[in-house]
Amino acid sequence: EKEIDQQTAELFNRKRKVFLLLDQISSDSASLLTEHYLNAIPLSEISKARFVSIRHIQRKLNRALDEFQPILDQAKDVA
Repeated sequence: EKEIDQQTAELFNRKRKVFLLLDQISSDSASLLTEHYLNAIPLSEISKARFVSIRHIQRKLNRALDEFQPILDQAKDVA
């Protein structure tokens, strides 16, 4: 049980760090990355909710990843 508590605390800490990093990019990019990667929402559902094509969401996701990558590179202790 103690090990589970430690793992839960570690996961919570990592998630908090990721959100702090996401605060450093545009809100639209952060929202898209959160929806797809953290909340596991498929691109098809995101595109329907935003009333745009899947291809448009894919392009925006690629731009969001390009925006976020340098921040991740600087924060090596997140992974």
